[in-house]
Amino acid sequence: MHGEHDGLLIENNTVREDVGAAGQGCWGIAVDSGYATAESFRHLTVRGNTVVNVGNIGIGVNACEDCVLENNVIVSDQTFGSVAISVPDRDRGADDLAMTRVTVRNNSVYTSASGSTGIRVEGEGSGHVVVSNAIHHAGSGAATCFGLGLAGGAYTDVDNNLCFGPNASSLEWELGSGDLAAWRAATSFDASSVSADPTFTSPSGPDYDLRPASASSPCVDAGHPTRSASTDISGAARDADPDIGAYEL
Repeated sequence: MHGEHDGLLIENNTVREDVGAAGQGCWGIAVDSGYATAESFRHLTVRGNTVVNVGNIGIGVNACEDCVLENNVIVSDQTFGSVAISVPDRDRGADDLAMTRVTVRNNSVYTSASGSTGIRVEGEGSGHVVVSNAIHHAGSGAATCFGLGLAGGAYTDVDNNLCFGPNASSLEWELGSGDLAAWRAATSFDASSVSADPTFTSPSGPDYDLRPASASSPCVDAGHPTRSASTDISGAARDADPDIGAYEL
């Protein structure tokens, strides 16, 4: 999607490829600048989508103001590294809207290839929120949970996230910042986040079922108490103790 849009909703789609069918130049859902004229995306919502094995980027946006990416399931079981959610997904043009106030919350992510990143929110802007996301990296190579390269003041809140990579040769919580403990020590973020197995029901293919398997999952009742999405991927209301990820048990 390119152009100028206000209030665009992209909801409840399934975009799926077989492993090996999509190359690194392929993306899943992208709302970004692609024209020579000025472009902007205000009050965009991307929610409830399932994006599987699509290529380099699962869901990406740029030139986005007051945008929300929530309750999406993104899987990449390809042999090459990918980014599940990328904000921005490309450089904007000089006349395009500057990105600001982007919320990425309650998404569930599964990756397996070396060099993969779960969620990136960086580049420019302020007022960004990254909360209640669940990321499972199953591969043996190096991977990154989050890319949050802006100064701390650019983020209104980063917390109640989960990231797990038991087999990774190197798993950075935030790109260039080390593990969760090091990230916490360097910032005021992710105080309530956890590095633990989300116990997804059947995360590997062909099922790619990223629901918590039981009420004992560390995702359950561990989401951000006030900034989580009000409903889950099915449209069911979240309770007073919302879960991390796209599903509410």
